Amino acid sequence: MRYFTNYGPNGPMKWREVPGSLGILSAHDQHIPVGVANSLGPDEDGNAVFTLVVGGESLDGQWLLVGREFVRAQQVGAPRS
Repeated sequence: MRYFTNYGPNGPMKWREVPGSLGILSAHDQHIPVGVANSLGPDEDGNAVFTLVVGGESLDGQWLLVGREFVRAQQVGAPRS
């Protein structure tokens, strides 16, 4: 399944751009959130890394926000503290 939000840049979201938790949408044209994305911090490139909770269930792994779509972080490095 694909997950989206209605906030963010066209490219990867940098950690410094994260306003807080983000609502997760099931499609670009939907306006009612199905979950929440919480920022963990930046990866080694400064991109915001998120955890996703959809329908009350935590999704496995870490996620990046690219062009308002959440994509799985593929070995991008652990978030910095």
